[in-house]
This record gives sequence, structure tokens and C-alpha cells, in this order.
Amino acid sequence: MLGTLVVQACGFAAGLLVARGLGAEARGVVTLVALTYGQAASIASLGLDTALLHFGARPSADLRLLARRGLLAGALQGLLAAAAGWVLLHTALAGQVSPARGALTIAALAAPSALVVAHGHAVLRAAGRLVEASVLEIVGAVSTLTIVVGGVVTDRVTLAALGAAAGTAVSAILTMVLLQRLPHGQVATGQTPTAGTLLRYGLAGHVGTIFQNLNYRADVFLVAVMLSATDVGIYAVAVSLAEGLLLLPNALGTVVMQRAALSPGRVRATEVALRLGLAVAVAGGMVLAVSSHWVVPNVFGQSFAGATAPILALLPGIVALVVWKTLINDLAGRGFPTVKSISAAVALAVTLVGDLLLIPPFGIVGAGAASSVAYTAAAVVTARRYRSATGRTLSAVVRGR
Repeated sequence: MLGTLVVQACGFAAGLLVARGLGAEARGVVTLVALTYGQAASIASLGLDTALLHFGARPSADLRLLARRGLLAGALQGLLAAAAGWVLLHTALAGQVSPARGALTIAALAAPSALVVAHGHAVLRAAGRLVEASVLEIVGAVSTLTIVVGGVVTDRVTLAALGAAAGTAVSAILTMVLLQRLPHGQVATGQTPTAGTLLRYGLAGHVGTIFQNLNYRADVFLVAVMLSATDVGIYAVAVSLAEGLLLLPNALGTVVMQRAALSPGRVRATEVALRLGLAVAVAGGMVLAVSSHWVVPNVFGQSFAGATAPILALLPGIVALVVWKTLINDLAGRGFPTVKSISAAVALAVTLVGDLLLIPPFGIVGAGAASSVAYTAAAVVTARRYRSATGRTLSAVVRGR
């Protein structure tokens, strides 16, 4: 929980510094560079992080063997993701990221580093090494923030764009070192899943991850193509503030999945996570809705005042995302990873149609509204499947009955 909090805080601080020091266009450029390589890495992961956590939590798992497979796969997949992201930035988004063209190649290192970190952290969490995983996340986030501060101080967009890559690379190196130092006593000597088994399990839910990530960020890319980098920067501020309300569900997601995998008949972790997540989202959303008209221009700068309306449009979707994230993690732990794929596919379809219809007349406000409708659709589909799998309705889970 602490690690997630620090990572979120550092990410928010980095975005704030870029916005205040370099302006809305630079904020958009940095967002597009980091987002492109991050999305490419997520797509290329093939769901192995989820598979490593799922099988690594079992008593028969050989954690060292899983770690070696995960690190090797992450490095190879990351190189492919880096190449794909580089091509996208130099073609479809070239006009929007031109101020940072000199950093695009080096920033590609974020892709392999991110996958090494993701796979390595999955093994650490499976081993119950949550503190070490959190510390590594904090080190990476602080390193990223440090590089971004350097870019803002020197008024260089290129250096700011390199922040994510540098920070993630530091975390990746430390992750590899820590995995090699797992004590022998924590390595079980049983049947460990083969690479094929890991891949099959990961792919079953990975289609959903692809849809999920595209759904989360398709609006940003469409804003870049249909509007401008400045609009991307303003919209990115709105998204970062609204998604800050998801801190708790994101932090508890791994716990929910692990508990569901170990004890499918018990739902206490899911109940608590969902109730807490909804409470924070609703209460925090109300505070943000009332205060955003003052907070945004005074904290980020007057040029970002246009982010207030998109925030309001995004808030209903944030509440729906709490439901979706919690139930998806529960179902994945129970062995139903395909639910994520189905619900995320529905959401992506709604997002694309909504963005194409709403962005031209309403700009970034339309993008926010389309996302809220899409997230709600995903939550409805998932709640229905959860009831089918467990016999419990959404209201019963929330009330703990």
C-alpha cells in the first residue's frame, strides 16, 4: 500500500512539475511518449505477470525458476515493445511529439525495463515479499521524479521525457538483484508450471488487458490525433486527478487476487476492498467535483483551467472502475481470467464509438464522458459474471451479506 502511494505521489509530482515548469504542450508531449512505450510494453507482456503471480502463490512453485523465466521473457518482450513504440512515435504521432524527438530512442528503454519489473514483482509478491516489491517501486518512482526535476529545471522537454525510462531501468536492475538473492528456504521443490502453461494462462486474460489498456488510453491517443498536444496535456491533468481516486483499489487488487486463488470459498478480502474503494471514490469524487475549479488553475496553472469539466465527466466512470477492478481481480484469482477480456472488449467498443462521436463537438469533455459510459458498461458485464460464478450479487458483496 505504501509503495503504491509513493509511486502515485511521485507520478503526480512529476506531472505537476512538467505542467508548471514547461506548460501544457510539454505535458502532452511527455504524456504521449511515456504512454506509448508503456502501452506497448503492456500489450507485449502476454499476461505473464498475472500467470507468475497465480502459479507462484501455490505451494508447489519453484520461485527461482519462475523468476528466471519471467525476467528473460520480460527482456525479450520489452525489446519488441520498444521497437513498436518507436515506430508509432515516429509515424502516427510524429507531429505531436516533435519537441522530444531527440529523446524518443533512449526513452524506449522504458519498455523492457517495465516488463522486467512487472514480472519480477509478480514473483516477489507470490513469495510474500510485498515489502521488497514496494521498496523497489518507490526507488523507481523517486528516480523518475529526479530526472523529471532535472528536465524542468533546465527547461528541456527531452530530459523530462526520459524520466520514466531512467527510473524504470533503475528499478529493473534492483529487481533482478533481489530475485537472485531469494533464500533457498522459500523455494519449494514441487511441480512448477512450464513456460507453455504460463503462457496459456496469461493469454487467457491478456486479451482483456489489451482491451483494458486501450480503453484506458485510447481517448488520449484520439485526442492527440483529433485535437493537439496541448489538449492532451490538459486532458492528462484531468485524468491524473480523477484516477487518483483509484489508489486504494489498485493497491488492494493483488491482495484480492491472491486471497481468491488461495481460498475461493472466502470473499472477505473482496468485500472489504470493494467497500473501501467505493467509499474513497464517492467521497473523494465529491470533494474533487467541488474543489477542482479552484485546485486546477491554482496548482497546475491557468492554462490548465480547461481540465475542470473533463474531471466532472470522468468521475462517474471512476466509481464504476472500482467495481470492475475489484471483481476482475477476484475472478482472476478463482481461475476466470477471460471475464476481463470480455468486459474490457465491451468497454473498448463503447470508448471508440463514444470518442468518435463526442470528441469533435465537445473536445476533451466528450472524451471524459465517453470513458465514463465505457467503464460503467464494463462494470455491469463483470458484476453479472461474478454473480454467475459465485451466486452473489454486487449489492450483497458491498453489504457483506
